[in-house]
Amino acid sequence: MRRRATITAVLLLALLGCDPHTTKQAVTPPPTGDLCERVRPTLPGNWITERGEYRPAAPLSDGCTLVDPAQAAHRIRVLVSILPVTPAQAARFRKDDEVSTAAGGYAAKVGDGGMGDGSWELNPAAAAPWLVFRADGRQVRLTVENAGAGTMDELLSIARTIISLAGGLPAARPTVVRSECADGTAAAERILGAKAVLRRDALVDNHLTCEWGSASRTVAAYEDADSATDFGLIKQAATGGLAHRVTVGTEGWQQEDGYLIFRTSSDAYVKVVSLPWDEMRPKPIVEFARAIAPAYS
Repeated sequence: MRRRATITAVLLLALLGCDPHTTKQAVTPPPTGDLCERVRPTLPGNWITERGEYRPAAPLSDGCTLVDPAQAAHRIRVLVSILPVTPAQAARFRKDDEVSTAAGGYAAKVGDGGMGDGSWELNPAAAAPWLVFRADGRQVRLTVENAGAGTMDELLSIARTIISLAGGLPAARPTVVRSECADGTAAAERILGAKAVLRRDALVDNHLTCEWGSASRTVAAYEDADSATDFGLIKQAATGGLAHRVTVGTEGWQQEDGYLIFRTSSDAYVKVVSLPWDEMRPKPIVEFARAIAPAYS
């Protein structure tokens, strides 16, 4: 009887696809979805999530926005790098933040973020603070989108919640591609100095974004709600010698640091940039803008 019971048990295990002689641990797949959806249910309050307006970042990152329905201006932008970030790369990105904030005239300086190695913050009194840290080896950037509508303490609380998420950060696909952006690839890769290993293209509300990335650099062309206004500001800056006209699209203007905006025949305004900011060079950006311009015609 005992032998018959043993045989029956072995047959049952075989039918279930189990090896009766070994025990294997089930592999839990990484969580999916954006980071806002993962962290929102664990935060105090009644947050909702939005895709948010696109903003370029180095390293190339996926973004979403936490929004407080009770206060429309209370918005936290969340960016998480697609690839892991090494300590040396984190130090490089911090240096770029230091350079760009100094150039932007911030009174505050970039300081330690208090969230471990590869963490830093900027907490200006008259502008929105931001916090950068690493979780699961990837870089996360939290930014208050509107001055006065969020605090550094709030960002630190969200950061601690993200680090303690069960299962860790959601997995990210390396490529999301639209065919309209293909003509810009060769010029973008010349800026990157290597083949693009990351892509993020999107068409949202008829606004096209084309984005290429390496482990440490990003190249992007995009439209947003501020494009027309920023175009006018750069054009105005040319009178003071801080920008110049370039032959791109119907009309193009470029700052001395390389940042470029051009207008198309259909009156779309397209921003062209590479990051980190202090590695951007004017001539390669013009070449890239000319290559990608047909996508916006």
